[in-house]
Amino acid sequence: MGFGYSIMPLIGIKNAIDRGGIHMIPYEGLPIHTQWNLIWFKKKKLSPAALAFKEYILENKDQITAKYFDWVTKY
Repeated sequence: MGFGYSIMPLIGIKNAIDRGGIHMIPYEGLPIHTQWNLIWFKKKKLSPAALAFKEYILENKDQITAKYFDWVTKY
């Protein structure tokens, strides 16, 4: 039986952790917290769909974070 370790983003391994397929070993300085950004070219005219998406994200970022990413704090 092999043994390995890796630093991976929780969003990519959440289901495997929840099912018990992999385990996290607490380590000082981890997890690493990151900040995500929404970016686009200033000179590009956004399509109506892209503009609506951008506005939705900007107006609802706190609710989106709470709904989809609050689980991160339990790990």
